[in-house]
Amino acid sequence: MGALFYRPLNFCYIVNQSNTAVFQEIKQDCNSKGGSLAVVGSQQKQSYFEHFLAERPISRVPIAGESKNTKDWILDDGTPLQYFNWGPNQPDDSKQHCLELFTQDK
Repeated sequence: MGALFYRPLNFCYIVNQSNTAVFQEIKQDCNSKGGSLAVVGSQQKQSYFEHFLAERPISRVPIAGESKNTKDWILDDGTPLQYFNWGPNQPDDSKQHCLELFTQDK
């Protein structure tokens, strides 16, 4: 599948299916192909993902952002994540170390 470009957000992306459900393996596979997980850094980009992924057959989509303590979320380049739209009762204490969009896009 070729890259798609969404001009209003200056956002280029490719959607791939993975054979694994392990975040680090998905991230590593993406990086090995010269890419990176998408950064959902604004309400506008989140709305785009909601629309684009509305008919997805799976309920979770990994996105960029990791934490060792669920308080300080960072991107791959070490910059702090600035946009958050947590689902109810999230993040769930020390169990959460990576970010995913779920069916309701929180």
